[in-house]
Amino acid sequence: MVRLETRGPEIGICNLCGANARLTEDHIPPKGVPLVGQAYLERLTDTLGVERNRRSGRIFQRGVKYRSICAKCNNELLGQAYDPTLIRFCKEVHSSLSDRVYISADIRVQQNRLFRSVVGHLLAHGVGQHRMGPFPSQKNDYFLDDSAIFPSDLRLYCWAYPYKAQVVARGLASIFDFRFKSEPFVFSILKFFPVAWLCSTADLPAHASGQVTRVDHLSTVDINDYATISLNPSNIPHPRWPEAPGKNGAVFHNDHGTVARPIHT
Repeated sequence: MVRLETRGPEIGICNLCGANARLTEDHIPPKGVPLVGQAYLERLTDTLGVERNRRSGRIFQRGVKYRSICAKCNNELLGQAYDPTLIRFCKEVHSSLSDRVYISADIRVQQNRLFRSVVGHLLAHGVGQHRMGPFPSQKNDYFLDDSAIFPSDLRLYCWAYPYKAQVVARGLASIFDFRFKSEPFVFSILKFFPVAWLCSTADLPAHASGQVTRVDHLSTVDINDYATISLNPSNIPHPRWPEAPGKNGAVFHNDHGTVARPIHT
């Protein structure tokens, strides 16, 4: 068992709306997403023909939760308005994996609620982070305005993630491969079974984007609109991508830390 540590003041500035209020813990993953055992995941990754998630030498903070958002944002916005869509999306992805027909799954979803759930949980990570980090105002304004389109200077990607480890990080920078000339790529990630998300300040480099699906272009002004997201479970990134570098790359972590811990069933 991993003993959870809660960080953050009982009263402070909400990471999402900026109110000075009593702060609550963000639930990652939201209650209701599919929880599966390690044996099931090992069978799944073997059937998919992808790499199992093995232990490595890099050490992350483990079992950390943040008291960082007010009760209104946590309960009314994330809990009631947006997380139910993320939960349904995860259940449909899980169902498509369980069918053992590993072709692209086309999932119809209320994308504007889904994207705000993801952005909200990314913004909730860390203590005292209201409007801090890469393009913070655009993310906060988007989350709080249910008629806004996803910020044009940000990108959102997702992919099937058949692994047990949960990873949350914001404000990382990566050089995926030194053999390609490019500026450091700045991004935040939210990863838990069965879907992972990456929000970035630029397009993923062509040599690093072949296994993920870009979805931000599906954003519209009507919070109740639907769109179809296609995920290919037979072509997914390495389990530690993108928070751990490959042999030809580097990843730079900030002092807010990356949190990675197992999901207990």
